[in-house]
Amino acid sequence: MNQFTEAYQKEPNDILSFIKEISSKRFDVKIVSDFCEAEYNLCSTFEYERRVLDISGTGGTGYQTINVGTISAFILASLGIPVAKLSFPSYSGSLGSADILKRYNMPIRTSQKEIFEDLDQFNLCFLQREYGLEGLKRNKKIAEIVNMMPQKSIFRLLGPLCHPLRPDFRVYGISQKNKISAINNYLRKNTEYYLLVSGRSGIDEVDICDSTDIWEKNEKYSMNVEDICLKKISVKDIEVDSSRSKKIFIEILENRAAKPFIDLVLINVAAGIKVIKGDDWEKGYKLAKDELKSGRPLEIFKKMSLFDDS
Repeated sequence: MNQFTEAYQKEPNDILSFIKEISSKRFDVKIVSDFCEAEYNLCSTFEYERRVLDISGTGGTGYQTINVGTISAFILASLGIPVAKLSFPSYSGSLGSADILKRYNMPIRTSQKEIFEDLDQFNLCFLQREYGLEGLKRNKKIAEIVNMMPQKSIFRLLGPLCHPLRPDFRVYGISQKNKISAINNYLRKNTEYYLLVSGRSGIDEVDICDSTDIWEKNEKYSMNVEDICLKKISVKDIEVDSSRSKKIFIEILENRAAKPFIDLVLINVAAGIKVIKGDDWEKGYKLAKDELKSGRPLEIFKKMSLFDDS
């Protein structure tokens, strides 16, 4: 039996011991594959008629930054790219995707019907996994021990990999350097095209404070934003507490936030464009910049924030 599936049958304290033990072991692709297989056995998966992109980070950076992936999703969708964005509460940043969406009364979907309707209407859906009875039982056990898990446990690290639509395209950000090789091996086998990105400043996305290490299918390289005429900035220039994060979220979509925040978002949108269209970083950045200026991403946001039939 899959080691995770077997552990989930046990009592909460036994599950906690298992998670602590496996989180301390040598991290390899078998652990990643076993985790994802067990998770997919507990939740629903759907096949959408168009191929979708997910842009997610694993958290664990320790920085209080804006939710880059969520803002980027609106710009990518505005460009005609179907984005199915997994959305969770904050793990390390000032606001997680689910936190910011909740503030704006924006729906996070779980059912196939609602996921497909949002993608059809907006090119964008924010979603979480829908669990069956066994999954709900497991989740109840996890809820009892979640606050006792290691901060960088395997459970938190790999959760964003398990996506109900099993997307063909992904931008996956990670800050834990010693976990990258195994996750890259898993994505190579299970994703048509992806960028796995890790900022050298410690952020789990394309970095504007330092170089970014990038795994693009079978190629590994580093990217420096100064190569596309952007200025490197300090991490403190993109940190913000939760009370300011909501305001900056809107300011970015209105294209009137401070330049470091906008540049951070646009270079991560460029990553999504690169995965889908193959454009180089400079072209993707310029395309994202023009799209933000058009006001179309903000219009999608306004429509979706009112589109709550729950």
